[in-house]
Amino acid sequence: MQVSYVRLWTWIAVLLLVGSLPASSAFAQEAPPADKSAQPVGIRSSDGPPGAIQDANGLWRMKAGAEPVQSADFTATGGPDDYGYVWDDSVALNWIDATDGTDTGLSGESWNQRTGPIPLPFPFKYYDAVYSNVHIGAAGYITFQDSPNWTWEDQVRTPLPSVPNTVVSPFSTPLDLATSGISGRIFYKSGGVPPNRYFVVTWNDVKAWDTDDRYTFQVVLYENGDILFQYQAMTWDEDGWYWCGYVGIEDAEGLDGFGYGLPNCVPPSIRSGEVRAIRFTRPAPSARVKL
Repeated sequence: MQVSYVRLWTWIAVLLLVGSLPASSAFAQEAPPADKSAQPVGIRSSDGPPGAIQDANGLWRMKAGAEPVQSADFTATGGPDDYGYVWDDSVALNWIDATDGTDTGLSGESWNQRTGPIPLPFPFKYYDAVYSNVHIGAAGYITFQDSPNWTWEDQVRTPLPSVPNTVVSPFSTPLDLATSGISGRIFYKSGGVPPNRYFVVTWNDVKAWDTDDRYTFQVVLYENGDILFQYQAMTWDEDGWYWCGYVGIEDAEGLDGFGYGLPNCVPPSIRSGEVRAIRFTRPAPSARVKL
């Protein structure tokens, strides 16, 4: 049976720092923009990846041909996080065609767009909770929480305390979705039989906002609590700039979790096409205490 988990050092640090920092510190939740029409795209944090620049809309981008700076021990950064999740990018691609499933109906610029709650075909264990519904963000991520007061950003990094939390991000980046057809749309479907059922969301040949980049990627939730990110076709236009994309997971408070490698824009391995699948494995049940 899952019980909440030990994260003493994190909470002690939060309690000490919150008492000494102003309300505008990084621990304060960000309010949605007052005028969304004047800011069609955004990001949850002003702390961008090394080597990237921020545009007038608050989005991070890189010059064509440039790669974000990664740590020297990139291949050794597979976790675990505090809860015990680890990732493995040596798994084989096992693409699931979801274009014969359900179209989310999302179209146009991805800023602040998401679906309503979509019932999952099985109770999904994620960190110290179990979820029965999921929300699909147009900008390349899903979450298990929702609020009409949240801003659904185009670039979300993990983990961050600002909302939305419980982010599962195969590739969060500003997108411009088609209004019909199969290309440029987001689909979801479920399959398998107990205890090996799955739920998959696919961004199918979607176009990056204001560029000619195109991506086909998906996230798969498995009944045992594992998560799979898959990248079938990731194409960048090398004549200009490309938008940063973020890959990772986080818990309900945005205090635990991790990015793939580091949360530094697009890992070079994804841009080069060397990495096709990343599996985040849920740890075995154990007694945990959360303070």
